[in-house]
Amino acid sequence: MYNESATWGIPSETFLVIYVTAAVLAVGLAVFLRSHGTAPAPTAGIRLDPVQAGMLTSDDRAIAASLTLLRGADLISTDGTILRGWGVADNGLGSFTRAVYDELASGAAAPSSTFGSRAGCRPRSTSCGPP
Repeated sequence: MYNESATWGIPSETFLVIYVTAAVLAVGLAVFLRSHGTAPAPTAGIRLDPVQAGMLTSDDRAIAASLTLLRGADLISTDGTILRGWGVADNGLGSFTRAVYDELASGAAAPSSTFGSRAGCRPRSTSCGPP
């Protein structure tokens, strides 16, 4: 009554057909659920600007990115002095960059007080003097 060559009491050919059918159905179901069952991620297509990327790492990098944006927009000079007023077109630079600009405009902070005497120097640069 007991067949030793049968797996779980099922003949080998029948077991193999059931096993392969179950495997194909499982793979098919997984592919279907992965392609149709999930909505796209809500952050798909969102890119961080330099200031936001700096905020993820440290405050200093966010401020450095804001100073770079301000320099690129010709709002400040290399030493942090204000070259022109904030205009409507500058609102695209972001609220954090506006806050950095407002601090510079109020005279409360300067780039050198935030980053030390090596403000604007590249890391390991010998041309900027001692740290």
